[in-house]
Amino acid sequence: MSVALKLAQFATFETERLFFRPFSYPDLDDFADIVLNPRVTRFIHPSYQNKQEAAELLIEAFMKEPLGKWAIVNQKTSTVIGAIRLENRDDRHKRVEISYFLSEEFWHQGFMSESLRALLNLCFKEFEIRVIDIIVHEENIASQALAEACGFKIKERFKGSDRYTHKMRRYTRLELQGEDYHYE
Repeated sequence: MSVALKLAQFATFETERLFFRPFSYPDLDDFADIVLNPRVTRFIHPSYQNKQEAAELLIEAFMKEPLGKWAIVNQKTSTVIGAIRLENRDDRHKRVEISYFLSEEFWHQGFMSESLRALLNLCFKEFEIRVIDIIVHEENIASQALAEACGFKIKERFKGSDRYTHKMRRYTRLELQGEDYHYE
């Protein structure tokens, strides 16, 4: 079965506190609150200035091709509190990259750890992924610590061009292989 078909089958899933689903345009207010906060986007996007720019990002980056991209929804409040997605999918080699962001209001409460662990379980059990990468800006210590807490190991540090600003930045690539992952 193809990875795309599996992604479609898992367009929605949930954990104890969170619900994961594709983004929709009514999510714009919650999404804008998150991405207009420069502390949230500091390592992932250029600073967005207004709701119109946030709307364009929502549509282009999350709604246009929704497979493998999920809104993270707080089950208690039904609000979107972040995003998690699969990028740079290599179906032939069964390799993928995961990226994510979370509203500052929900930092340090275990929500992103819960999200990442849920997606790792899907990737290895359902999508038959063999290797998962997370690439973080070297100075993004919190994201690197999260990846390491979920079993990722640092594989390399490198310089590269930021995909949005095209400035040279230092990155850390962390990797987790399916054979090394311990299911929870």
